[in-house]
Amino acid sequence: FDFVKETLGVEVDVVKATTKLKTHPVCLSSGEGITFEMEKYFKEMPGSGEGPGIKAERVLELNSEAEAFKSLQNAIENDKERAAKIVKVMYGQACLMAGQPLDDPVEYSDLVLSMM
Repeated sequence: FDFVKETLGVEVDVVKATTKLKTHPVCLSSGEGITFEMEKYFKEMPGSGEGPGIKAERVLELNSEAEAFKSLQNAIENDKERAAKIVKVMYGQACLMAGQPLDDPVEYSDLVLSMM
């Protein structure tokens, strides 16, 4: 999980394994305290455009039983560049499933296409 955290840097606060996922390889959840909904609410308040604002903790949860996770492990061992792409695509998927905007939709689209 260290490689995933290093690749994503400040995009996520925690990377961990999960057993709650059955069919999906990854999900994004908020940690203790502020939820994604609360973050969005505070961001939309008048006068909130200044400063970093209130942010929910971002916890990237990986399903170690998923084929995508096994592909990631293989890539970490054999092709770090491909592994970094897999991590970024998985993070993008997690954001989309959690209803969070992608920082750069064009970059995400390019990453997906580069892996085909």
